Amino acid sequence: MKYIPVSFEMKDGRICQIREIQVKDAAETIEYLKTVMGESNFLYSYPEEITLTVEQEEKMIKSFNESEDILMIIAEIDGRLNASAQISRSKKMKMRH
Repeated sequence: MKYIPVSFEMKDGRICQIREIQVKDAAETIEYLKTVMGESNFLYSYPEEITLTVEQEEKMIKSFNESEDILMIIAEIDGRLNASAQISRSKKMKMRH
């Protein structure tokens, strides 16, 4: 899926950009996941369970960006990854009339 980047000014004056993830974001994405997974004991993984290599993450990002059914977007503030979201759609089903 393709996504057109959007930028907006936050209340504190900083600029937030929401954009499709890029291969260059792979290393920062892994570190972000480790940080987020360490913030609660109620998430699906612990930081030490995140064992993806940068190369594996790059390959995954590339497949997201080439997919017609998956979109992964990130929010970037001051050049740093602050949030991510993955949106998936199911394959189209035939509708019965």
